[in-house]
Amino acid sequence: MRRHIGIMFGHWLGLVLMAGSLIFFGQAVLSTNRAFATGGDNFDDNSRDVTKWGDDIIVHGKCALNEVNGRLEYTCQSASNWDEVHRPWTLTELPYNADWEMQIDITNETQLTMNDQWTGFGIGIISPYTYENAIYADLYASTYGGLPAIKGFWAELDTPSDYFGTGTGSLGVTVGAIRLLFNSATKVVSVYYDSDPSNGYQWIQYASFGVGGSGGYDGTANWGLAETDKFLPFIYGYSEITNIASGQLYGDNFQETGGVVPPPPDPPEGTIGTEITINGSSFGTKKGKALIGSVAAKVLTWADGTITCMVTKVPLPAGVYAVTISPQPYKTHPRLILNPGFAVKNPEIVLVSPDNGIPDTEVTITGNFVSTKKGKVYLEYLDKGQTKKKNCKVTYWYMNPTNGASEIRFIVPKLNSGDYTLKVTNKVGTAQTTFTVDPSP
Repeated sequence: MRRHIGIMFGHWLGLVLMAGSLIFFGQAVLSTNRAFATGGDNFDDNSRDVTKWGDDIIVHGKCALNEVNGRLEYTCQSASNWDEVHRPWTLTELPYNADWEMQIDITNETQLTMNDQWTGFGIGIISPYTYENAIYADLYASTYGGLPAIKGFWAELDTPSDYFGTGTGSLGVTVGAIRLLFNSATKVVSVYYDSDPSNGYQWIQYASFGVGGSGGYDGTANWGLAETDKFLPFIYGYSEITNIASGQLYGDNFQETGGVVPPPPDPPEGTIGTEITINGSSFGTKKGKALIGSVAAKVLTWADGTITCMVTKVPLPAGVYAVTISPQPYKTHPRLILNPGFAVKNPEIVLVSPDNGIPDTEVTITGNFVSTKKGKVYLEYLDKGQTKKKNCKVTYWYMNPTNGASEIRFIVPKLNSGDYTLKVTNKVGTAQTTFTVDPSP
């Protein structure tokens, strides 16, 4: 048999927006009807739905997954001893602390003509921490052991050091369906097949894998997951020493129930002077435009896979704005809107040290997002019912352009002793706290 290996986690991301280092994937029979799915795809639109699926990951070889004829097809035009491609399901994640299931209809009509060939199409999950902890289940054809080909269902639990595989043996089938069912109490993934899903699903269990250190009768591993962790699901095609044309190996009617929609990521944040890196693909090599809201950022570098920008102006007021990339030439390249956008931040005061002092004392403010353009510091007070302010001499003003960490130093002005409102302002907004002017000695 064979063992699956090798997914690079970085490929689970599509466009990535970063501000500095902050990122801007036993034979019991069970009869059921088609279950209502939390999410699914029947592939009838014949194109990858970017709201549901991440970019395809070529694990090895020159294979591909394409949506054609209302299904997801695996093809391999230049066979090697290992060809494999994955399509990660990104609409929902599968929780470790709750029950879930997923399933897919499969057709495998590949024709094997020599020894040691293998083809398969199926579904699987990986650990959120390492691709080497994985479960795979597929409808396969194999000539391991010689011709004629064995055709049946296979399931496999992988760990970094070992794997546990089991199958139905030869059922002589070319169509079927596979179902993974997770029991959150026992931490066991049960694997089922149906060799004729056309008349309603009649599920037969053929594998059981424990991922919490116990419970699986075909294999057990301890993936070391916390209750708050979530599995990453995917569809895959696999082949060995086999050219596969369109229409021979494909899946349809993918469904999952119990998945959890991941919360939207926090947007990268910054202000005037923040540096942004945008990672992706197909930006072209000619410098285009990068907008935050409707305000252009200064493009520092532009390459096909990476853009760096400097925020020189920002839309107001502070808040989250869409980031739009317009590659050159504008007439032929679409505008790309990046989610979750960019958060324009008001200045923040974290600490004033000291928080009191006599006039002419130097005081240090540490905070965030004061911008790289020097603003103002002043003390505000009431005088005869009117608000007045006294500007402070600023001796130092700095913001780290990659993470927003800031420091300001100012001199306490000549004022009567008492409590004042200390304010820091820039072109975006204002931050405030309290400061006490002590009596002069």
